[in-house]
Amino acid sequence: MGGLEKVLPKEELRAITHLKLVGNINNLDLQYVSAAVTEWNVLQVLDLKETGVSIINNCFCKNESLEEVRLP
Repeated sequence: MGGLEKVLPKEELRAITHLKLVGNINNLDLQYVSAAVTEWNVLQVLDLKETGVSIINNCFCKNESLEEVRLP
């Protein structure tokens, strides 16, 4: 939890259109992903079904490319 940026560097998020996260993540991880993907606007699908995390308000509101978020 809170260490997603070590596992998935920001540079790698630049080209990802479909991202599935699995395991224990927290709001810091969600904010990291949100900031990174909003910068490049390429992420189309974010699958959080296997994380058990809840979304924080307006987390992905500035991401224009995001079409689908799969929640637990």
